[in-house]
Amino acid sequence: LYRSEDAGQTWSGVAGFLIQRGGTIKGYAIDGDNLYLYSDRRAVFHTSDGGATFTEADVPMGNSNMEDFAAAGDTWAAVIGNGGVMYSFDAGQNWLFGPGAIWQVHGHGDTIFGTTFINGLHRLVPGASEFEEMSNGLDNAGRGKNWTSVSSLGNAAIARGMTYPGSRQEIYL
Repeated sequence: LYRSEDAGQTWSGVAGFLIQRGGTIKGYAIDGDNLYLYSDRRAVFHTSDGGATFTEADVPMGNSNMEDFAAAGDTWAAVIGNGGVMYSFDAGQNWLFGPGAIWQVHGHGDTIFGTTFINGLHRLVPGASEFEEMSNGLDNAGRGKNWTSVSSLGNAAIARGMTYPGSRQEIYL
């Protein structure tokens, strides 16, 4: 893992470590000053000191692989490779199972958004009991769309959906 503080002019190594259960770092998520590295196995490594130290958290998903991860404060979500999502409201100490249709997650503010293929756009907020389908402002509750991504633009969340792959794409703010 490398980082640059001058727009890519120079780079320095942050971390390199062995994943005890094997596998590889699949990707990363950022929430404020917190950096999360997630493996294709059950491990999430997080740091709040720029990578000087990492703490490992275990996601109890059995033998399944992790496909995606997002964090929004103490709310974490991990997408399970064979379908579904697990989430935690206490920074990975305890985990719950969520809906099986979520295949990508994105942290935005204190919310985690979950994208699905033709099952609506979902969100998880602190204090909620589970992911909820979002319909406010989305035609037909956003059902029948392949939700391909959610991104952040300042305080706004932007979601991209399309009726079928290769068809008209729609951007929601």
